[in-house]
Amino acid sequence: MEPILITSALFIILSFILTPKTAKYLLAGYNTMSKEKQELYDIKNIVRILNNSLRIVALIILIGAALYQWSGLEIIRDIFVMYLPLVFLLGVNIYTKKKYSTDPIKPFDIIIPIAVLIFVILITL
Repeated sequence: MEPILITSALFIILSFILTPKTAKYLLAGYNTMSKEKQELYDIKNIVRILNNSLRIVALIILIGAALYQWSGLEIIRDIFVMYLPLVFLLGVNIYTKKKYSTDPIKPFDIIIPIAVLIFVILITL
């Protein structure tokens, strides 16, 4: 149970550490983009959405931990700790790319998150 609570706490802490100023250091790939490419992204809104998403994921994990503690069913723990947060974050990733970027979405921007989700499901069965 403690690892689940620590994971949830880390998501909350990260949501407060991540700001538009620290995004260039904390967001993978953003700091390696050229200035022209960085200007295609509305980083202020992306960070706002990401912060809220990290807090929601922490809440999902905490709800899953409480339900697991109450019911003892491992499938509930798996769903709330692994699958729901992953699906939610992948969906938010695609949403923010579409809404807050003028960089066109490429096929791999959708294929890779779906492949990651399928891979995680397969290795945890």
